[in-house]
Amino acid sequence: MKKSRLLALTLVVAVMLVGAGYAYWSEALTITSTVNTGELDVMFVEPADINGDQTKYQPNADCTPALDGHSMKITFLRVYPGLKNDFEFTLTNTGTLGAFVDDFKIDEHNFLNINLIRCNSIMFADNDGAFIEDTNFTGGSYAQALAYLNGLNDGNGVFVDTLRTDNTYEAQSKKIKFAMEFSPKLTEKNFVEDVTYFLNVNANVHQFNGR
Repeated sequence: MKKSRLLALTLVVAVMLVGAGYAYWSEALTITSTVNTGELDVMFVEPADINGDQTKYQPNADCTPALDGHSMKITFLRVYPGLKNDFEFTLTNTGTLGAFVDDFKIDEHNFLNINLIRCNSIMFADNDGAFIEDTNFTGGSYAQALAYLNGLNDGNGVFVDTLRTDNTYEAQSKKIKFAMEFSPKLTEKNFVEDVTYFLNVNANVHQFNGR
C-alpha cells in the first residue's frame, strides 16, 4: 500500500513537472533597422557674373563650372590695366546636409603675375539678395581673398545650409561677390595685349560636423 501511494505521488509530481516544462512558450523577436543616408552635394553653379563699370567699359567673361561643380574656369576677355569690376559667383547646396566649403584655391592660370589682380572687398548676399560687404576683409590679392573665405567660421570655410520641408529638401544658395581690380601697374611686360587670360578656382566640401 505504501509502495503504491509512493508510486502514485511520484507520477503526480512527474506529470506536474512535465506540464510545467511545456507551459512556457518562447518565440524569437527580430528588429530590422533601415538607415537612409544623407547626401552631400554643394557646387559652383551658373551663372557666375562679371559686372563692369558701365560708365567706362563692360568687360566680357565666360564662367564655366566643371561637370562635378567643384571648380570653375573664369576666362577674361578684353580687360585692361586699371579696370575695376565685380565678380559674382554662387555656391548651391542641393544635398540633404548643411555643408562647409573651403580650400578655395587657384590651381591653374595663365597670368604672368596673378598677384596684380586685386580684390578690394568681399560681399555676401542676405536673404533678400542684397549684397553686404564683409568689413573684416580689407583687401588683398585674389589669392588672399580666397584664403579669407577658407578662414571663415573658425577655419571651416563658407557655410551653405539646406532647407527641409515635409521630408523634401530645397536647394539653398550662398552668393558671393568680389570687387576686383586689374592693377594700374600692369604693363605690356606682365599683361600682354590681345591675349585671353583665365584662372581656374576649385574648392572642397565637407559636412557641417565633419571637423
